[in-house]
Amino acid sequence: MRGSRSAACLFVLGILPFGSIPSETAQPVRQRWQLSVAPARPDGALSVTEVLSDGDGVIAIRSGLRPANDAAAVTWDLPIGDAAAFDGSWWSLARPVASGEAPRPASEHLDGLAVDVVDAAIGDPDGDGADEIVVVFHRPFRETLVSRHLPEAVGLDAAGRSLHLGVYGTDLTQEWVAGTVFRPVSAVAACDGAVSLAFASDVNANDQVATGASFWGGFGFTSLPSVPDLPGAGDPTCADVNGDGRTEPVITNRNPEMRTTQ
Repeated sequence: MRGSRSAACLFVLGILPFGSIPSETAQPVRQRWQLSVAPARPDGALSVTEVLSDGDGVIAIRSGLRPANDAAAVTWDLPIGDAAAFDGSWWSLARPVASGEAPRPASEHLDGLAVDVVDAAIGDPDGDGADEIVVVFHRPFRETLVSRHLPEAVGLDAAGRSLHLGVYGTDLTQEWVAGTVFRPVSAVAACDGAVSLAFASDVNANDQVATGASFWGGFGFTSLPSVPDLPGAGDPTCADVNGDGRTEPVITNRNPEMRTTQ
């Protein structure tokens, strides 16, 4: 945590309400604790730590800095290792979570899209309670309003194709497609109302240089300023970390170095 710890005072603010596992299951209830430390800082800012735990111990933790004059405006530190995105920020995972292997559609099922698929996953990314297929793909470039005014934002591969991310019904009915992807996506996992992502250095590269998460906003996915992209390689997946019955974006096997994918 930031700041000097000399002459610090510790305040336990108590248990905050959080998601829990239904009582008919055998899994323990999750609880969230918030601690504030008042370091010797001239501006009076507090170092804040929140801990998510259950009967088996700590699940996830986040630390940040809260200004003295705004109790709600905490700037949370970015995780160093494996991470999960929920409650408006990244959390560091204190132990492995049960994410499982992301469900993938059969490659032959996607042939009807007539695109070059980079990656695809099955889930409920728009949070409507029904499964969809999220597809990252190349297709021949088509001018859009964004590309017309911001041509530098659109990268083309060696074959003159642009990169896109789309949401389709399980019967491949198009529900939403991003006309412009501002950062090349190399891998995707479909969570409940969100997607977990890995990014390449450019549309021609077969590597991973960062990971991130985007959340469904009703008309597409939104990248939140409080959940920035994380540097380095990692594996995007989904898991119900906070026990609310919905899966959140999770990045496992995080590595600060660039990874070349196969």
